[in-house]
Amino acid sequence: MTSVAAPVRVISSEVRETVLEARYFRGKQIVQALARSVDYFRRTIERDPEYVDAWAGLAETYVLLGLFGLEPAHDAFPAARSAAERALAIDGSSARACTVLADVKKFFEWDLGWRSAPTAVPSISIRAPPRHKQYAQLLAMLARHDEALAEIEAARRCDPVSPIIDAFVSYILHEARQDDRASWPA
Repeated sequence: MTSVAAPVRVISSEVRETVLEARYFRGKQIVQALARSVDYFRRTIERDPEYVDAWAGLAETYVLLGLFGLEPAHDAFPAARSAAERALAIDGSSARACTVLADVKKFFEWDLGWRSAPTAVPSISIRAPPRHKQYAQLLAMLARHDEALAEIEAARRCDPVSPIIDAFVSYILHEARQDDRASWPA
């Protein structure tokens, strides 16, 4: 049986640089920086409209803008949904895009059952802390707590000093109703 290798997608250095700028500003999580992040993600998409990470990153940034009240929810969350759906149209296995759709269901549509959120996210092939964290968040939102804890622990093994990952451990334990274990690590 012969297997056909999928073609490797080449991302230009210019596109790579632009998306790194977008991520840098999103990571600051302040008003001006998030606005710059959106601009950089849009520039990335203009340069490479099929770059799934740019669409997913734009979607995540819109979720932050809506959650923090920096943009009206009726603008931010539909924009997040649209960008996430575009990312999934490019790559149906994008855990980041699936997480955004779950966030839109939970925080904007008030679908507290999350049953219409994606229930089967393909296994994450790239093992990196952000992917584990995002997948853990999605699993926690779907009340798949044991799996969520396993994913967040995998993220912690990849990046043992990340305060964001440590905070997510507490969040996932809280979602699992294990508040007695959900404290900030010492």
